[in-house]
Amino acid sequence: LRLHLSSNSATGYKGVSKERGVYGSRFRAKHNVDGRQVCYGYFGTAVEAAVAYARAVGEAPGQAEVAAAAAARAAEAQAVEAAKAVRVEQRRRAAIEDQRRLFEEVETHAHAHAHTHTHTHAHTHTR
Repeated sequence: LRLHLSSNSATGYKGVSKERGVYGSRFRAKHNVDGRQVCYGYFGTAVEAAVAYARAVGEAPGQAEVAAAAAARAAEAQAVEAAKAVRVEQRRRAAIEDQRRLFEEVETHAHAHAHTHTHTHAHTHTR
């Protein structure tokens, strides 16, 4: 059984707190479920309370499972970033293509306008 260790807890275990009562110091195992606190009991040692907590909420993941989950999250984040980069590149290429088309339209329009103007101008001289 893997216990849930915690550097944030004074006892060193997640879900375990030290309680002082009429019977002296005891260790309480508790867990929040849907915003409600569930108490699994009071124990003579922090380890006993940690065992009760682990049995109630499930064994703590081992280092291999923690590392695998972290690697999966990192791979997913990397895939998301790669997809963003592809979309940025697609938008960049589309913008370049739009600029090229616009330039061609302007060039075509300017060429046609210049040709019409020269032709009209040539007509005025012959009259």
